[in-house]
Amino acid sequence: MDISAFITFSVEFVLFTLIFLFLNTPAAKKICQRKKSYLVLITGILFAQIVAILFIKNEVGDVFLFSKAGHYLRLKLDFYEFDSTHSQFPFFPFLIYFHALGNFLAENIGFFTFSFYLKLLLLLPCVYLLSYQINRNLSSLPIESKRVAQLQFLASPLTYAIILFHGQVDVVLLVFFVFSVKFLLRHERSYQNLLIGSFFFACSILAKTWSIIFFPVLMKFQKNITKTTILIIITILLLAADIYLYTVTVYYTKLSNVLLALIKPGGPVGIWGVTYILSSLPKVINW
Repeated sequence: MDISAFITFSVEFVLFTLIFLFLNTPAAKKICQRKKSYLVLITGILFAQIVAILFIKNEVGDVFLFSKAGHYLRLKLDFYEFDSTHSQFPFFPFLIYFHALGNFLAENIGFFTFSFYLKLLLLLPCVYLLSYQINRNLSSLPIESKRVAQLQFLASPLTYAIILFHGQVDVVLLVFFVFSVKFLLRHERSYQNLLIGSFFFACSILAKTWSIIFFPVLMKFQKNITKTTILIIITILLLAADIYLYTVTVYYTKLSNVLLALIKPGGPVGIWGVTYILSSLPKVINW
């Protein structure tokens, strides 16, 4: 991270922290009693978020790799084939289509970075859909408390750091998973809800494979072998359909390329996570 990126992060992080702290005051709750004032606040936060990502020119390593994967798809080349270690894009070829669009816009418009378009997707609709669900699920609270909780989630410095600054796509997974739960675990557990919920659950796995860890939880709460079997079948079919669509999109690929990438436990060393932090430390403690 260069000095300009650090300054941008620091200023914006402090800004959203101050907004978040204000939303924890009685004054914020009083303001949110009025619908018009609440709408002004949520619109203002959205405007601040868009301006924030506009000023972030630094692209984090894994986000840059998403752009690269999208560029290869635009050329109809198999990125999994060129990624010999199968670690740069260890996901299903699902969001790669949006990455291709973002890469196209970034290269042809110029002023906006690929990260800007990606974070717009993460922000609208993903983050705001989650905030809406927070508002809806707090049904036992007064309306002003629900609105404040929603705004606190949106203005949280954690939301800023993870979504707006870094550009973590895990929020896409979470949105799909939340909607899958809404349909799969409804009181009226019809087969229509099962189909819709299974579709959303499959999409959550397509977005990022670690969503599969939620499957035992869904199975426990469903308590129905037949419906669980249907969930598994629909999920597998949608995953297979996504891979097939990718194989006919690029000029040439092998199924093994995609599968090897999907089972890769982590990304390349020094790109993100602990190794990314350690890479900036002195060599004597750089493991």
